[in-house]
Amino acid sequence: MPLTKSTSGIKRVWVDYAMSGGARVTWEVREDLRDPLPWDFQLQVSRDGGSDTWSDVGSSVRNDYYAIDDSKRQYGRGLRLQYRVVLTTGWSTYTSENAQPFGLLSKRQWLQARAIIRRTLLAPRQLDNVPGFLMKRKLYGTPCTTCVDPITGGITNSDCDECKGTGKVDGYWVAAANTMFDLTPESDDTQRTQKGTSNDVIMQGSFIGVPMLNRNDVWIDANSDRRYIIKKVTTIAEMSRVPIIVTAELRLAEFDDVIYTVDPEEGS
Repeated sequence: MPLTKSTSGIKRVWVDYAMSGGARVTWEVREDLRDPLPWDFQLQVSRDGGSDTWSDVGSSVRNDYYAIDDSKRQYGRGLRLQYRVVLTTGWSTYTSENAQPFGLLSKRQWLQARAIIRRTLLAPRQLDNVPGFLMKRKLYGTPCTTCVDPITGGITNSDCDECKGTGKVDGYWVAAANTMFDLTPESDDTQRTQKGTSNDVIMQGSFIGVPMLNRNDVWIDANSDRRYIIKKVTTIAEMSRVPIIVTAELRLAEFDDVIYTVDPEEGS
C-alpha cells in the first residue's frame, strides 16, 4: 500500500503488506534512465527499521516490476520492516529509498485497508470474479530504433514487432496475476472517423489498487486470452492518497493487434 519516492534510478517503491502470505513490493524506474537492458532487480529487507543490516529476499528478478517476500518476518504488534530495491544494469547500480510497509498509512488505516480488500474479494457478489493478468507497458528504457522518429520522438508504427507499439525496446513487463471484479457487460462504442467507422468493445471493472493500473497497460482474461487496453483508471477508495480500490475502462484489442504476440510469462 505504502509508497516511497526516490531520487536514484528507481523512482518509486510500493510495499503491499495487506496481501495474504507476505509482502509484495512493486517499483517504478525513472523515465530518464537510459541504461541498456537487461535490468536485474534485487529486493532487500531490513528487520530492524532500515539500518545497514540489509539481506536479500530470494533471487533477483530480470526486467520485471515486482517481487514477493513470502516469508513471515513480522512478529508482535509493531511493524519495523523496511524494504528497498537494488537495480543493477550494465552501466551502474542504483539503490532505492527505504520503503516501509505502512508508508503514508497509519496502523489504523492499514488495518482498515486490509479489511476493505478482504471484504471486497470475499463478498458474495464476487462469485463471478474474472481471473486475469496485468501486463504493464514500459514507459522508460531504450527507445525503439525501428519505429520512433528520432526528431519528434513519436511512434510511427503501432504494430512494430520490436517494441509492440510502445516506443520502448521489449515494450511490456512480465505479466502479474490480477483479478477483475464488479465487471459490467461489454458494450459497443461506434464512432465515425476520417478513416471510416470504428466499433470498439468497451467494458468496466474494478481492481485492487496495488499494483496500480495505468492508461495503456494491458489486462488479459485468463479464461479466454482476450486482451484489453486500459483506457481510463479512477480511484474509488483510497487512504492518505494510497489507492485501495480502482475502476478501469477497458477496450478490447482487435484480434490482429500486435499485443496478442506477447507472451505474458516472458514479456516482450
